[in-house]
Amino acid sequence: MMGTSNAKTLLMNSSNKLLWNDAHLKSFASELLIRTNPNQFWETNPNDEVEDLKNNHIRKMLMKFFPALGVHNLILGNSDNGMPTSTLVFIRGNRCEELSVETLRTITYKIFNFMGALGDDLRGHLHIHRSKIFDKDAVRTIPDYEDVTPFCDTRNSAYRFFQNGWIEITKDGVSELKSYDDIPENYIVWNSSVIARDYVEPTNKELIQKKLHGITSNALHPDTGESITDKELRKELHQEYQQKLDEFVEDEPDTHFRDFVQNLSLNDANEFDKDALKRIELAIGYLCHRHHIKSARKYVLLVDKFYDGAPNGSSNGGNGKSLLVNCLGNLMNLTELDGKTFKRGKEDAAAFAPVTPATEICHIDDASKTFPTDCLFTRTTGDFHIRRLYKSPFSIPASSAPKIVVSSNHPFPEQGNSFRRREFIVEVGNFYRLQSELYQETPFDLHGRKHICSDEWNTTDWSEFYKYVFECIGKYLASNGLPQGGESDYYKRARLIELVGNEEVFNYLLSKLDEYCETGEEVFAEKFYKDVRDVFPDETDEVTNKTLWTWFGECGKTFKKYPNRNKNGDLDTQRLSDKRWNRWVADGMEDWTNQNGEVPEKGTGRVQVFKVSSIKKPNTSSFAKPEFNRNPIQKKVTPPPHKEPTSPLDELFAE
Repeated sequence: MMGTSNAKTLLMNSSNKLLWNDAHLKSFASELLIRTNPNQFWETNPNDEVEDLKNNHIRKMLMKFFPALGVHNLILGNSDNGMPTSTLVFIRGNRCEELSVETLRTITYKIFNFMGALGDDLRGHLHIHRSKIFDKDAVRTIPDYEDVTPFCDTRNSAYRFFQNGWIEITKDGVSELKSYDDIPENYIVWNSSVIARDYVEPTNKELIQKKLHGITSNALHPDTGESITDKELRKELHQEYQQKLDEFVEDEPDTHFRDFVQNLSLNDANEFDKDALKRIELAIGYLCHRHHIKSARKYVLLVDKFYDGAPNGSSNGGNGKSLLVNCLGNLMNLTELDGKTFKRGKEDAAAFAPVTPATEICHIDDASKTFPTDCLFTRTTGDFHIRRLYKSPFSIPASSAPKIVVSSNHPFPEQGNSFRRREFIVEVGNFYRLQSELYQETPFDLHGRKHICSDEWNTTDWSEFYKYVFECIGKYLASNGLPQGGESDYYKRARLIELVGNEEVFNYLLSKLDEYCETGEEVFAEKFYKDVRDVFPDETDEVTNKTLWTWFGECGKTFKKYPNRNKNGDLDTQRLSDKRWNRWVADGMEDWTNQNGEVPEKGTGRVQVFKVSSIKKPNTSSFAKPEFNRNPIQKKVTPPPHKEPTSPLDELFAE
């Protein structure tokens, strides 16, 4: 079904080019001109003039002509309602490219251009009936491409496709470069997933020895892995690689991308943070692995670590978050979305319109404070729903949906445990922003005066980039998924300040948590509300008691000091007994009035009470406010040194 090996090899050499290039279309047109060609959908009169197209001609065009050209509907899977989801594609060899109806029309007319006068006649007749052919409902009748599956990652493996072949990544390492002839039958590769570069393995002495051994012992070509039948070629390759081995000088290659990622993990004291680096590497591995574990699907949130939490404060940015994701776009099919187009309180599937079935990473860049996080939750728990202007909506099945990464200068609000299970927070330090502010130096200046992941890179730079990303994929595959939680105290604090809207009010709530937890005594909720409002009359004037209690509860959950834990965080209503009345009066509450203007009476009046309990050790206070040092770097910092190999994957890449 996938075609001959020659077709595969030809296609391998033209990857990332249009599958419907002129040479292919011209060849197809030439075959159509043969009178016995069964894919001719038209009829001619005795004067060789094209007769008017009837419904049967149009039906034959849809059912025979287009499939022969390589146009099919590809079944992507089943949606949430169990119905098959498909998309129009162009398939050639073992490559596949999504098609729009407009592109299909362009391709068809290009074929007619290669058919001379006959093509001119066909174009004229087809123009009359274009609404019956080039229509979204009409193209759905084009036959499905059956018994074929996109060749994609599994739970334990990742596959990456290059111009000269493909490789497999597991937790144990990276395979040798494989030929496209080795892709299993009945599997296809998205053409957009083929990286427009050759894969060159990082050079080291062991690799040269390995390739030389393959030439000598097994007559294997060092680049393609195919058998060498030409004795002279084998001799030349042997001499070439023996010379490489003799002349090999073990120099440490530049590792610009590895250094860039490690700098993202520097903390505010300019120290290398192993935990932060681990989270960044796991995020890279997760985003670059196309398999979904249904129960473990998450979105990645890249956020500034040193967010000061000040209300109405300006967002800083410039820390390398977007650059990191853009770099991954050199390995994965990346779709960029503007985070500012998303509005809170509005589920707008049209905001995801640029996403296609071939999208592997969906990057929502620069999400604002009002970003509607609900749209992330729905797309990490089920199908990926998309609405396009003037086109029918469609859904990408959850099993093949793109991974989502959001970059933001703001923390996202707390959404409950279900939502938190679906997010993986990666905090990025301010190394690059401060380098720019203090020394006017950009990543370009700091990394060899080359733009990271650009055409300015040489083969070694790209090899080291792939090597490091593949390491990250391997580490993710070995990790059994992204861990839950793990965000820093900085982030927890910033998220709560964002919720409360005022850092001073937030700090006051923390102090009350510590106070009530230390005493363990019953507290009047009315007294708590009064104290907050007395201290912050302007900030709480339009804030309800319910909101204050919500803020207090969220702070308590974060710091594991729980208001009314035995009541699941709900207030307890109790009568003003003699004992409570005495405390009520001692607290200065005897003249307090409820919302109805009533003063609670001794013995009969009812009030709300709570206690704060903790699972922490006694006398453990909530963490102090972090020192958000704006200028922690006093001098320019060189990238941290490479780590020693610590895993089988590291050892594989080590020289």
